Amino acid sequence: MEAKLDGYVEGSLLLRGREGHVYYLVSEDLKQIDLSNDQLVGQLFGEGSWEKLMQPLYTQVTDGQLKHVCMTAAQFRSIFTVLRETPSSSSEGSAAPTGQQNQ
Repeated sequence: MEAKLDGYVEGSLLLRGREGHVYYLVSEDLKQIDLSNDQLVGQLFGEGSWEKLMQPLYTQVTDGQLKHVCMTAAQFRSIFTVLRETPSSSSEGSAAPTGQQNQ
């Protein structure tokens, strides 16, 4: 799993699985996340509870359907942001925020 910060939404992390699918996490407690801080990374990922919190990132394709975003490692490393806004944790049953892929 690769991790990087989303450059637009505070407290958000983007995650890329081995198969290339992209997920996101948003911390309600942390607005600034420093992935070079070992203590903070341990706090975020140490217990494994993040796996239950990560959500698949979807993009809307031309026919209106939602598709799970998939990226190569190079694409993932080169993006600055894919989230438009902070995902609402209060809206049940809604899809993940639509990602924007610039290729």
